[in-house]
Amino acid sequence: MPITAAMMAAGLGVSIVPSCVRRLFTAGCVFIPLRPQNLSIATELHYRAEAPQPAVEAFVALTLQARQDIEA
Repeated sequence: MPITAAMMAAGLGVSIVPSCVRRLFTAGCVFIPLRPQNLSIATELHYRAEAPQPAVEAFVALTLQARQDIEA
């Protein structure tokens, strides 16, 4: 997971990761909880906060629109 966090911080994409990734070096990243924290493994959408690429912005928008279905 450290590589995933480094890639997101560098702006190289978007990832759905366990919430524990938040504890890694993630300066400039955004974490969006996708499900309630009472799961065995909480998941979050993870991407670079500063100047995300259009594909990342589109993926985030689609994920946020689908959040209710994901949480079902």
